[in-house]
Amino acid sequence: MTLGEHDAPASLPEPIRTIVAAHDQGTVEAEAELPLHPDTVKRCLEDALLGANIGLLYASLPTGLCQAEGDRAGLIIGNKSGRQVVRCQTVIDATETALVARLAGGTFESPAAGTTRFARTLEFDRVGSRGRAVLSIPEWLQIAENRVRLHRGYRGPAHVLVEIELDLAYTPDREGAGYVEWKARRRSMRLATWLVSAYPEFAGARFAGSAHELHGRWTLSLAGPIPAWFESSASAAVRARDSGGTATDPSLGHFAGPIPGLWCLNEASRLESGLAGTFLDPVRASRLGEDLAAAMLETWATSELHSPIMTVPGWVDSGGADATIDVREPASPQRGRNYRRLHVPATAIPVHRIADELVAGGGSSGATAAITAGREGLQ
Repeated sequence: MTLGEHDAPASLPEPIRTIVAAHDQGTVEAEAELPLHPDTVKRCLEDALLGANIGLLYASLPTGLCQAEGDRAGLIIGNKSGRQVVRCQTVIDATETALVARLAGGTFESPAAGTTRFARTLEFDRVGSRGRAVLSIPEWLQIAENRVRLHRGYRGPAHVLVEIELDLAYTPDREGAGYVEWKARRRSMRLATWLVSAYPEFAGARFAGSAHELHGRWTLSLAGPIPAWFESSASAAVRARDSGGTATDPSLGHFAGPIPGLWCLNEASRLESGLAGTFLDPVRASRLGEDLAAAMLETWATSELHSPIMTVPGWVDSGGADATIDVREPASPQRGRNYRRLHVPATAIPVHRIADELVAGGGSSGATAAITAGREGLQ
């Protein structure tokens, strides 16, 4: 993590200060680069949430929104135990793809022509002595600006993180995400091979792996003006800083989602272009989250900003679905516990593909089963 020139240690948001303290970095100055251990960061954030009496749900994705009993709403989640509903009145969408806003029927700006810049980190161990923070690379490797940045790793001087940037043609949908990941993996592996042969400090290095996900902007902003459900009289401002440190005060309404009770704490929010990179910087994003929460609390008791989600668009009548397919789900999320049941509107499930055989999981054994079935002519 790199601190900006305006990131005085004493002014860092509480979660960031806790993470820095857990790494025992000693005296930290503005514009410093801090090597952080991913496991330590994760544990610090988990402990902070649990310490504030906040429950955590793992390995669950939002799959829908619902209304129940006319005055309460919730978020439907899906995981290996089936679907469950988290009953709530307010949802803050902090997903990188604005998944909840999309489930709510949000309309987004049209993608511009050109490419989107993504970043990926490659991890090397046993790197020799280095005196350079930037390495030049040939154009044929297709890395942005024909250079890579080297960062000190968290395991000592021989542990080096290589940051690369990639300009890729991206459309904000499933196919677009798969395409950029495929292109990025190919370019990343090609670069890793080239580094070992081209630079002496990498001659004896061991490639340890790469980041599991690309770092970049995965969603466009919501289209149109601030939604009508947002009370214009609730004019609380949210403090934000652009990349140059200039403070701006966007209205709370810039974060209002497509339906009442839904807020977007991601790139889907209607922030001006100078703040577009806020969510990609951990310090600025953390500050923005704190300030959004403060603005919401300021208006909570005096406005209807926390009104429940009353209308959920996008439900599909299941009357036209294939009645010959029997869809089943587990009766309860966890063995030995009984849960209240909630009836939600029927919705059709898209048929992704028709096959003779589906191999679910299994690792190497699953791969063998799939290969054998394919060779026998099964789909």
